[in-house]
Amino acid sequence: MSTLEIIHQYKAFDWPLPSHFRPHTLVLGSFNPYNPSDSQYHVDHFYGRRGNLLWPAISRALNLPLDYFQNDPEKKFAIMRGVFAFADVIRAITISGSKSDVRNFADQHVFSGFSDADIWKSTGKSPQGTVRISRQYNSLIPQFLETSPTVKTVVHTMGKNTISSRGVYPVEKNCELGFRDFINGIRQICERRRIEFIVDCPAPSGRSAAAWGSRKGYLDHLASFYQDHVLST
Repeated sequence: MSTLEIIHQYKAFDWPLPSHFRPHTLVLGSFNPYNPSDSQYHVDHFYGRRGNLLWPAISRALNLPLDYFQNDPEKKFAIMRGVFAFADVIRAITISGSKSDVRNFADQHVFSGFSDADIWKSTGKSPQGTVRISRQYNSLIPQFLETSPTVKTVVHTMGKNTISSRGVYPVEKNCELGFRDFINGIRQICERRRIEFIVDCPAPSGRSAAAWGSRKGYLDHLASFYQDHVLST
C-alpha cells in the first residue's frame, strides 16, 4: 500500500492569507494541487491556471485588457487589497493504493487533468486498479470568518452542481468531517456574524464556458457577477 499527500499550492509557495488583504468579500474555491516534480502546473496565485476565466472576467469588469493580470501577482494583490481575497476549501488530498495506481491517478487526474469531479470522489480508477481519495479541509476559512472585522460577503467558484439553493454535494458519509458539514459550518458562521453567503454562483472554468455555448457571452456573465458581488463595496 502506498500513500501520497498532495498539498495546495498556497502552502507550497506561501501565498498571502485572506487576512493580509482585509477583504470585504471572500471567494471560496476547491483545490489547486502542488506538483513538486513538474513546474509547468505552478501558478502565481489562485485561479492562475490556463483556461480559467476568473482573472479575465475581473479584467472585463474593470474595463482592462483581458490579460492584464496574467502572470503578475503584484497587479493581482494591488486590486485585491481591501476588496477581495481567496481561500480554497481543501488544503490537501491523500491518495492511497498500490504505488503504480497512486502515481497514475495523481498524474492523470490531479496534476495534468485536474477537475473537481475527480477530487470529490472517495475512490478513483487507474488502468490497473482502484485508489482511495480523502480530503483535508481548510480550517483557516472558519477561523478567518469568525474573526475578520472586514468581510461582509462570501461567494464561491465551485458552480451550482456543488453548492446551490438545492443543497451541497457531495455529502461524504462515513468520515469525521465531510464537505457538506464543512460548508454548512461556514454558512452557520456567516449567519451568526451577518455575513452574506451567496449560494448560487457561476464557476469560472473552461468547462462552464463551453456548456454556456459562448466564451465571450460567459465571460460577460462572469464579469457582471463579479462586478456586483466581488468588486462592489
